[in-house]
Amino acid sequence: MAHQIEFTAKMKDSYRVVADLNGFEVVMDKPIEVGGENTGNSPGAVLAASIMGCKAMVARYFCEQYKIPLRGIELKIVGDRERSKERGPYRTYHVDLYVDADIDEEMLQKLNTSVERNCTVANIVKGENDVTSAVHRK
Repeated sequence: MAHQIEFTAKMKDSYRVVADLNGFEVVMDKPIEVGGENTGNSPGAVLAASIMGCKAMVARYFCEQYKIPLRGIELKIVGDRERSKERGPYRTYHVDLYVDADIDEEMLQKLNTSVERNCTVANIVKGENDVTSAVHRK
């Protein structure tokens, strides 16, 4: 049987969306100047954070598997929109991972390959999975 996940989210009378993810709340909203309450990050920012979190976890797992003592990882993500749009979807993302570990160049390249291949969130964004939706009357 396939493993499934199920989460819930609610939106009331504003753009504020509160998602319940295993008992942890994630709040998303729009800035005040575009009709929101500015009580949370945009869904795009949450997605960017998810990409970074996923890549960091893949890197830690790799280091554990290869017995590489990992002292920490710092990440930076940059997203680029289409040049003609001030708002709209980001078309490209680039993540830099700064790994604090005693790791030689060969293992660093293997780590990079692992991070590129095994981050499921980035794979979804790249279009390697299906994301569908259905709207229903309540």
